[in-house]
Amino acid sequence: MSHPCTIHCSFWKLVPLLQLFGCGEIVLQTTDELESSSNPTMSDAGIVNDTFSISGSSLTDLCGTPVVLRGVNEMPTFKYDSKDGSSYFGEITQTNANAVRLYWQTSDSAEDLDRLLLNAEAKRLIPVIYAFNNANTNSTTTFSDAAAYWTSRDVLPIVLKHRQWLILALRERSAAGASAVETDWAANVDAAVKLMRQAGINVPLAVDAPQYGIDTVTLAQVASDRILADPRQNIIFSVNAWWPNISYDQIRSYIAAASNTGLPTMIGEFSGYAQGNPECLNVTFDYATVIQLSQDARTSWFAWSWGAAPNTPPCTTFNMTSDGKFAGLYGWGLDVAVTNPNSIRNTSVAPTFVPGAGCPK
Repeated sequence: MSHPCTIHCSFWKLVPLLQLFGCGEIVLQTTDELESSSNPTMSDAGIVNDTFSISGSSLTDLCGTPVVLRGVNEMPTFKYDSKDGSSYFGEITQTNANAVRLYWQTSDSAEDLDRLLLNAEAKRLIPVIYAFNNANTNSTTTFSDAAAYWTSRDVLPIVLKHRQWLILALRERSAAGASAVETDWAANVDAAVKLMRQAGINVPLAVDAPQYGIDTVTLAQVASDRILADPRQNIIFSVNAWWPNISYDQIRSYIAAASNTGLPTMIGEFSGYAQGNPECLNVTFDYATVIQLSQDARTSWFAWSWGAAPNTPPCTTFNMTSDGKFAGLYGWGLDVAVTNPNSIRNTSVAPTFVPGAGCPK
């Protein structure tokens, strides 16, 4: 006979202890009830931060333990039958991923955002989420546009509610974002970060490098000043490895330019195929070098993209799965997720902090 399993329900968390302990019958328990009973392995006493935080070049969880993000990109804004992630987060977790990077729009509602983040917490996937103004039309989005969305009246309470299990990304689609002129990029970053910190958003901010994330050389020159300009000094720099037709040594030099600064960096996007002009090229990309060097440097990364909301022609080579299911992984996606020695499955480690449960005693 199955034994009861307790799920902790509070104002901002839902933790699937059923999944953790393999229980049968589910018993819902309130925050007060949970706190009145003793948890033999986890405790709030070990929490040292109120959000994920940066320590040197490392991202740390609320217990102060370093975390290296390993995961995939997904586009829930286009998954109209499952915008909340419920149909594919469980599939992604079968890779052993500890995080998911999410494509959102500033027109998406606070209610949808809340459900999406709740489901990410339930599957213990750290959400790294960014918002564009209109993904369908590829319209201009600035750092300040994204900051305005996250600090808006309806969305800000959701961000604060999920602050213990959340990273927000700042991206641009604008002339300044495409420019290698560091002063334009830096001024836009600093203004957006200031607005978000003034609103009380203290979570890590993953900021795209110049030129839509590909310019690691300029990033290395100005990154330290951006961290110092942040009152929380809680910034990760995101590099998008869309470098067409380059050699192993060039990939190594680009990644080294970011990692050698000693500042926190993640690879936000890469694929088994190159991106260029036209946008999607039928040219293979040395992704194996990216994940090998990232593992050597303990750099976080996210592959583009899972495929529950698939990339459409001519970009279908970017899909990791045929149908958004774990069983549908194929080609470079299967290698990155499972079979490569540096794959998600072989390198991902779960944070010590558990949403709703705390830190190990």
